Amino acid sequence: MDIIDQFKSALAAAKLNRTKTATFHSMVLIHSEELEDRDALDFCRRVGVEDVWHIEFTKMILAARMLRKLGFAITKKED
Repeated sequence: MDIIDQFKSALAAAKLNRTKTATFHSMVLIHSEELEDRDALDFCRRVGVEDVWHIEFTKMILAARMLRKLGFAITKKED
């Protein structure tokens, strides 16, 4: 499943339990290295969120960069 489909699927599920914003933010943070060179507006349109979400996308990319600069890494916890 590509990143666009992952976002679409997660956001559809999040809409049902009213966690769409938190899901979008966390997914952008988690995938920030993969997403940071993408056009924010185009990405938001592709995943099916309103154009205004490009601001949130940009904020999360900047937050992830800042965290990396401060020495933090966003990694998935091993089960």
